[in-house]
Amino acid sequence: MALHCGGAESRDGDYFGPTLNRIARLLMTVHGGQIVLSQRYRESLGDAHADQIDVRDLGSHRLRDLPKPEKICQLLHPSLAASFPPLRSLDALPNNLPRQLTSFIGRAKEMGNGEWLLACARLVTLTGTAGTGKSRLAMELAAHNLHGFPDGVWVIDLGTTTRADAVPQVIAATIGVRDEAGRALRQTLLDYLATRRVLLVFENCDRIATDYVDLALAILQQCREVQLIATSREPLAVPGEAILRVEPLPLADPFAPPAKIAARDAVRLFADRDAAAQPAFSLTDHNARALAADLARTRHGIV
Repeated sequence: MALHCGGAESRDGDYFGPTLNRIARLLMTVHGGQIVLSQRYRESLGDAHADQIDVRDLGSHRLRDLPKPEKICQLLHPSLAASFPPLRSLDALPNNLPRQLTSFIGRAKEMGNGEWLLACARLVTLTGTAGTGKSRLAMELAAHNLHGFPDGVWVIDLGTTTRADAVPQVIAATIGVRDEAGRALRQTLLDYLATRRVLLVFENCDRIATDYVDLALAILQQCREVQLIATSREPLAVPGEAILRVEPLPLADPFAPPAKIAARDAVRLFADRDAAAQPAFSLTDHNARALAADLARTRHGIV
């Protein structure tokens, strides 16, 4: 159980917003029988309940999709177990997932499809034109599946090189595999991965697609516990590849009721980013239709 407090927004009989996102991330860190409190919830109790509850400070932890670490406490009670393994936060498992500075908005359908594909295939390629959000979606899928890969989740940016023979070097440098004298680095890398359960996220595969495909196929054939996520503008034609097409977020109808406009993910994303840059901005019934019209013109190259 995880306890947090804050406001929530309602839509079509359901609730959403940052408070719900935070409690969901907190809940992912705990173990069965464990109850944790966010710092905000702990502070909301004040001193009035100090003699009624006992807590243990578990420190600050990075949580998926949250820009700042969250200070977490564990509720202690004679009827509850007191000892648990470390919290399953991003800090507890080996990974190099980037710290996201903005919230992840929308893409519920794509996340669901991606989860299903990862359960069925060992290589999932996210395809789509530039700027549709393939990379961010890949990071979210990787973070959401972090706990299924005890030996690490590693992001490997193939856009950092254009050399045909450099793919094994980029991978090895990322996951910490050292070159061995008298052996090809490629084989050393494959031997290392063959005994581990790892998720590798390959970014910008378009740059050196042929060389990536060759090594990806070798990994899939020789390393049975390794799974791959790739981002590319086009499918990579690797046997067994599952394709997840990432389209631009659907636009809102400028003539729809303001409440429906505000509920569209493209509008929510724009409003969130604009509010981060201009804290005084807020989405209202008065500006919702103008914003939807501006987004439509931008998408079609009018402005």
